[in-house]
Amino acid sequence: MDRFFRFFYQKQNFPAGGPEYDALLCSVLMEASQAQEASIWQLARDNRLYLKYGSNITPQDASDFSLALGEGITGAVAMARKALKVEDAWSFHNHNRHMDTKIRFRTFSMISAPILCQNQLYGVINLLNHLKKEEFSQHWKELLAAAGIMYGLALKNAGKLVTKPAGLKGKAAGKGDGKTVIIGLSRSIQEVLHLALKAGKSNIPVLIYGETGTGKELAARKIHENSRFRSGPFVSINCAALAETILESELFGHVKGAFSGAVSNRQGKFVSASSGTLFLDEIADMSLSCQAKILRALQEKTITPVGSDKEVKFHAAIIAATNKDLEKLVSQGRFRQDLYFRLCGLEIKMPALRHRVSDIPLLAQYFIRKACEESGNDSRGQLAPRLSDDAITALAGYSWPGNVRQLEQAVMAALAVCENKDIMISDFPSWLVKKEPEATDAVVHKVGTLTSRQNEKIRFLKVLEETRYPGTGRWNIAAAARKLDMPRKTFAYQLKKLNIK
Repeated sequence: MDRFFRFFYQKQNFPAGGPEYDALLCSVLMEASQAQEASIWQLARDNRLYLKYGSNITPQDASDFSLALGEGITGAVAMARKALKVEDAWSFHNHNRHMDTKIRFRTFSMISAPILCQNQLYGVINLLNHLKKEEFSQHWKELLAAAGIMYGLALKNAGKLVTKPAGLKGKAAGKGDGKTVIIGLSRSIQEVLHLALKAGKSNIPVLIYGETGTGKELAARKIHENSRFRSGPFVSINCAALAETILESELFGHVKGAFSGAVSNRQGKFVSASSGTLFLDEIADMSLSCQAKILRALQEKTITPVGSDKEVKFHAAIIAATNKDLEKLVSQGRFRQDLYFRLCGLEIKMPALRHRVSDIPLLAQYFIRKACEESGNDSRGQLAPRLSDDAITALAGYSWPGNVRQLEQAVMAALAVCENKDIMISDFPSWLVKKEPEATDAVVHKVGTLTSRQNEKIRFLKVLEETRYPGTGRWNIAAAARKLDMPRKTFAYQLKKLNIK
């Protein structure tokens, strides 16, 4: 352990980021943590992670390995910018086994941490397989996270971080380089990322389910960016926002004089999306006649503009999304069964935020960082505000009917009124934390905390009731923990903390 700390505080004979530096760093980390192997991945300008150094891989073989952001444990950590510890990598749904298979190595326990410097992501550092065949300690997860930050500082001092890499800005962060970010390390959101990457490599239509605000369009963009159509346009249309007559013109286009106000020819969304992706959002809200025309377009790969008798060809990937149960609508005669079968080649279900509670602090901190970058605070080196423990508890205890979109608005509102280095419960909108009208600030703070604790207790009891062993009525602690996407030990500790016996 002493050697671990000396490595960063003593001047090395070679510059940070070089092969000798990486090899020595990994050697020190492996010795101190009793890890079997270690690796360092670097984020390139194409927004992929490339294996920079592997303790059990030759430099020639290392060039064969790369990961997309969000792919595998390493890609998930890069996207979330949060250290992650897993007991068995192969049980992690999104783990990429290609590398294990190629070098004949089985990854069991693993810690992965981002290499950061002032919110700038350089890459990821990993420790693999404890020599005693046990799980790495939580203490080492924190140490590796610290090592990632210290490595980032060393890179900056060595002049290796002169310009910002493509990194984690994009559609989820507002303006940027067009790369979509989906934040989260929970199993449910990692399954979405896994399917999105798989869907991008296929040619079948994709149907995305999810409540409003869960990020259906982000998932669609992620699919597009990993597909063979990624060099083409991503065209989106909200089918619920337009009247039937306008929607038909928007989708298929129209010719001059087709109707009042059609003063020129107009290209529809289907043709605009050629060589790219067309995203049909809220497709369940269109009329049956419009559904029939879309079905024909998908079958024939041609459309007929409004007011024209000439067919126009198009070639685009189709992704549809809805917040409704299409099978139920089909049985009610409100949605065409043949169109449903045409659209549901691959189904992806976006989880509600209340079902991925462990991701809430990550998302909130991401929105804080995003706001600081957009306001210029990040570029001036000012530290972004942190969420207080009570604020995190309140966020985790809320039901979030508006999902991620509502969380972002709550964080933006809190940032607007926050005057301290920590964001407190009182900074959030009143709908999130109910306050007593005549209460003092101290009482308000206490009431907010108690309310979130009560909500948490209710949520835990509800899941316990839903997962009881059939026939016996006993609580199934393991099943309840899985449903809340948290380790069993953590769940049991929370039950004790909330006095649930």
